Amino acid sequence: GALVDLPNGRLLVDTPPELRLQLLSVGVASIDALWLTHDHADHVHGIDDVRAFTVRGRDLPTWTAPEYVTSLHERFRYIFDEAVQPPMGSSKPRIVLNTFEPNVPVSILGEEVVPVRVPHGGPMVYGFRVGGLGYVTDAKMLPDDALDRSEEHTSELQSRPHISYAVFC
Repeated sequence: GALVDLPNGRLLVDTPPELRLQLLSVGVASIDALWLTHDHADHVHGIDDVRAFTVRGRDLPTWTAPEYVTSLHERFRYIFDEAVQPPMGSSKPRIVLNTFEPNVPVSILGEEVVPVRVPHGGPMVYGFRVGGLGYVTDAKMLPDDALDRSEEHTSELQSRPHISYAVFC
């Protein structure tokens, strides 16, 4: 996961296991939006930990690719099914799922965020570009449309071979 500080709030990228402990260890007291890159366990199994940020009734706007919505609804039914209510004195994360299409900008916290689709073996992973930042995780390669082709950035990319991931330095 990652945390991106934008001018109008914090964007959390993915919800890995032990998310709560990770956020506490660096003093994060709030998140304002969530981006889910894909539905692998190491990227979503900490999703319940966002409950701490929504417990007072605030919904957490969340973005993911359309192909992951069904999986998220099935795996985390207690979050997304309104018929499932937590026991008295308890709560559940209040997540509102939004979807995006590759390379079609969406507005998150007042910023234009451009979804970037990259292969990760079989499934696709969705990073993004916002301002001067590009974020991609678990990518096997970066397709041409995912790269910022400005000379200052492409000169920094050198790929080393790996079976499932691209490594850039």
